[in-house]
Amino acid sequence: MTVNRVDEGTPSESGTWVPEPGSFTDKFLGLKTEGEAAKLTPEQMDRVVTEAGEILGHCRNPAEGPGDTAVLVVGYVQSGKTLSFTSVAALARDNGFGIVVVLAGTTKNLKKQSEDRLDLDLGLTELQSAWTRK
Repeated sequence: MTVNRVDEGTPSESGTWVPEPGSFTDKFLGLKTEGEAAKLTPEQMDRVVTEAGEILGHCRNPAEGPGDTAVLVVGYVQSGKTLSFTSVAALARDNGFGIVVVLAGTTKNLKKQSEDRLDLDLGLTELQSAWTRK
């Protein structure tokens, strides 16, 4: 496998495709923008989902069948990585990806913090039939 740096706005090697938000992304959007726990405006969350779609769009479209393209997202401390990879994971689930791998935390505490956020934000504890965690 070849590793290529993909900068913002660079077209996907596997072609252009736009992931479509579905029920998992919609639930995640609602959690982040509605009610007392809302932390972002709908406009801010729309931008996050648009950027997540651009990231996921660099992956091979699962409707095209198997391929050997993988995407790694890296970010600075406190740069919104958890929000970003959670949005990408929700979009991936909505668009037929069979697996999302998250490498998080350099300590057990940081790993647990990311795992707890994923559980809460994606409803992993409630939707075991739709998500499997190993």
